[in-house]
Amino acid sequence: MGDIKVRLLQNPTDQEFERILDVYQEGFVHEQLAIHTFGSNTRDFFRSRVQATLVDLQLWVVELDGEIGCVGIVSPPGKDLWDTEEKTNIRETVSPKISPAIKQWQDAELEPLHEKRSLIPGGGPEAVYYLHLLSAHPSFQKKGLGTSLLGKLEELARRDGSRVALETHTDGAASVYRKNGFRTLFKGVLDFKSELGTGPYYVMVNDCGLSP
Repeated sequence: MGDIKVRLLQNPTDQEFERILDVYQEGFVHEQLAIHTFGSNTRDFFRSRVQATLVDLQLWVVELDGEIGCVGIVSPPGKDLWDTEEKTNIRETVSPKISPAIKQWQDAELEPLHEKRSLIPGGGPEAVYYLHLLSAHPSFQKKGLGTSLLGKLEELARRDGSRVALETHTDGAASVYRKNGFRTLFKGVLDFKSELGTGPYYVMVNDCGLSP
């Protein structure tokens, strides 16, 4: 099976940083939300998220035989992805690349679904270990890397008397999360108002031994 190692990456080298972007870009190449929102600018989108994470959140990588094959951005309890001025300034570096029509779509279609994250027990995303972006490079999929990372986050949440939560936009991913102890808090329909049609929107939680 190979040697799988999960580690928290705090000061990535330039090579590691670019590999992380490769994993995200290739792993999300068919992801409708990324395609619809950023088009050809997906690498810039992922770069801004990783840069914001390195301010004060958690960047987890999973290596197989020494090579990064899976990446996850996590905000631990008490934190959120855009909760400081420094991080929101990073987000604004890619904002000009989003068209006015897409921004209007985000406000009308996406944000009302994002508000469903308030259903997460304990007070929403800031009350849990929130997994923002989990991606495995196509050549590393179905090798247990994502499951290993989910297991690590569950271990941390159980230690802290907390939970792990996330959102996902595909039925296939939701099925994988259910097999790893997650339950669905909300399932809605994301209407792309384009040739992409519609897709699912899930908010899910792993109670990690706590009462639902």
